[in-house]
Amino acid sequence: MQIVRAINNNIVSCLDENGQEVIVMGKGLGFHAKTCSEISESQIEKMFRMDSQKETDKLKALFSSLPIEYIEVSSQIIAYAHTFLNKRLNANVYVTLTDHIHFAVLRFRQGIGFENVLVNEVRIFYPQEFTVGKYALEQIFNRLGVQLPEAEAANIALHIANAEYDTSISKIVRLTHTAQGLLRLIEEYPGIHINRNSSRYDEFLSHLKFMVLRAFSEASENRSETQLGQVLSKMYPIEYKCAQAAGEYLEKQGLYRISGETIAYLAMHIHYVNTIKE
Repeated sequence: MQIVRAINNNIVSCLDENGQEVIVMGKGLGFHAKTCSEISESQIEKMFRMDSQKETDKLKALFSSLPIEYIEVSSQIIAYAHTFLNKRLNANVYVTLTDHIHFAVLRFRQGIGFENVLVNEVRIFYPQEFTVGKYALEQIFNRLGVQLPEAEAANIALHIANAEYDTSISKIVRLTHTAQGLLRLIEEYPGIHINRNSSRYDEFLSHLKFMVLRAFSEASENRSETQLGQVLSKMYPIEYKCAQAAGEYLEKQGLYRISGETIAYLAMHIHYVNTIKE
């Protein structure tokens, strides 16, 4: 790889074999680094390949302004998230999460309090991402000597979810709010009593989140009743009416209309976790 320039003592920008700029990290890489000189891949400990030159420039600017330990802890958290979730994460998470961790630690050291009103919602709808958030707090404490509160685990989880679903933080927050409102509607619906200890509860939450994601998509779907819906409306009338109310709730939030099939499947999932049976 050909060096473009040193960013700091341990990070340099390079051109790969295709002439694309990448950021690489390794002990002492930036010392005496000269433009256009070659760097051995054996010296590289971590490579950051962004999706656009604009994101690459953002990463360079951020890395040049931060101590190396913030970059290292953020990279370790992202690597863990990728393995634990077994999902692709948008490369921009290296920018957003690293910047967020630096700002969170700075606020903590200045005695500025943390708040995240969505802690419970994140724990419910993004349990795996929340686990990553708790892992992140452990690594931040081990590497930076700062014990951030649990609310910060939820903030980090939202950044991971943002990278996972390739959307904005504001949209993820709105999605989480909407999912919580939908869950509350179902739990308070007459004739419905959700068993949170049911073996099917996680499956129910996953479908609920899927339903909200569909409503945030870019096209309304056909709401007409499907054959499955006709069957379920007779088998599970209360659950089916509850699922229909859930669909209407999403439309009232100004979201896209979801399909009759999605509503039918939600009715089935509600039935599995409903302890009130006729």
